[in-house]
This record gives sequence, C-alpha cells and structure tokens, in this order.
Amino acid sequence: MDEPRRGEGSSGRKKTMGEEWRLKMGETALPEGAVDALVMDYLAREGYADAASAFAEEARQPPPHDSTHLEMRGSIIQHLNDGQCEAAAAKLNELDPELLDRNQSVAFALKLQNLIELVRGGDLAGSLEYAHEEVVPLCEKEPEYLEQLEQVMTLLAFPDKDSPVGHLLDEAERRRVASFVNRSIVTSLGDASDSKLVELFRLLESAQEKGSVQDPSIPHVTNLISAEPLVDMELGPVNRSRS
Repeated sequence: MDEPRRGEGSSGRKKTMGEEWRLKMGETALPEGAVDALVMDYLAREGYADAASAFAEEARQPPPHDSTHLEMRGSIIQHLNDGQCEAAAAKLNELDPELLDRNQSVAFALKLQNLIELVRGGDLAGSLEYAHEEVVPLCEKEPEYLEQLEQVMTLLAFPDKDSPVGHLLDEAERRRVASFVNRSIVTSLGDASDSKLVELFRLLESAQEKGSVQDPSIPHVTNLISAEPLVDMELGPVNRSRS
C-alpha cells in the first residue's frame, strides 16, 4: 500500500492548512539558546538593567555588551517612574549631553511630565511659572505641542483622576514617558527602537491575520502568556477576538 504523500491525510484527502501548520511546527526546532537571546535582547533594549544581569547569569547568556549604558538608561527610567523628571533629565545629559538639543520631542516630553508632577503636588503657582518659562517656549517653536500643554493646564482646574484629563495623573503616563525616552535613547545609537521579541509578535499577528483569511483551521495565538494555539471553526477568521 502506498504511503500518503505529503499534504495528504491517511485517507488520501488533502490536508487542511491547519494540519500542515501543525506538521511543520512539529518538525521545527529552535536553535539552542534562541529564546534566551530574545529575552535578553528585550530586557536590555527596554532598560531593565537588574533583570538583564540576573537573567544573563541564570541562563548563562553573555551580559549586555554595554552594561554601563544599560544601567544609566535603567536609572533614567526609574527616575521617570518615580516622578523625578529633573533627575532623569540630569542623568540623560550625563549619558548624552546633546540628545535633548537634537531631539525636541524628548525635551518636551520631559518638561511636560515635570509640569504634571508639579500639578500632582498641588503647586499651583510653581506650575504656572514653570509652564510659562519652560514649556510655552517649546510650544512656540513646535505648535503641535500646544494641545498637549492645554490638556495639562486643564489639570490645574480639575486636578482629579476622574476628570476628563485625569489619565495624565495615572502611573501609566509616567511609564509611557519613560518608555518613549528610553526608545529615543536607543534609536539615537542607531539601533531599532523595538526589541526583536516585539518585532516577532508583530510578525506573528500579521501572519495570523493573513492565514486566518485563507483558512480558519490555521491555529492562532490569542493569549501571548500561555501561547496556546487555538482554532475556532465556528467563529472563523472574522470574529477571532471573541475567542
């Protein structure tokens, strides 16, 4: 009896694309240390200095090539997460004295976040003075910044997290600014702003979108934590978000 050809099931029928996917996945082996290298790249690029050092030791990976630079970026991120914008700016100037002059978006982000911190602290007079002396001049050079400044100034009248602009007082806003500053530092060195792991997830999402249109039997990952491939033959490719 002839063996079924590749692409055919045991009954001789043509395999679905989902079955082909599973077959190829079973035959694919990642190079040793590939996942560890992706994790290390992510930790280093995102500025997690302590985590990168601990992971390198545990996974027996080489440490980041520029640990001093990574530690300084980690310090900048921590200052911003703690609401210490002026300390973050001082450390950034120590790392790259010309970056704030070259990149007005970073300079504005730091000054605007510092203004938010003054508003958070209830310093009305200090907030108005700082906005007039430090932030408004940047808006005069770049008018697109004005709308962001107006939102922050609204906090002076409604300094509450339940206000229309209350999200600016969330810890998530500090983290967003810290992430933006970190990416700007990384790209100033000529590196990609996103880690290889993030790029891989984007590639996965794009491939799943294209694959599910061709054949809903192709498994797709909806939970990146468990990374368990799912197939929903009833929902198909259009309503995958419901699974």
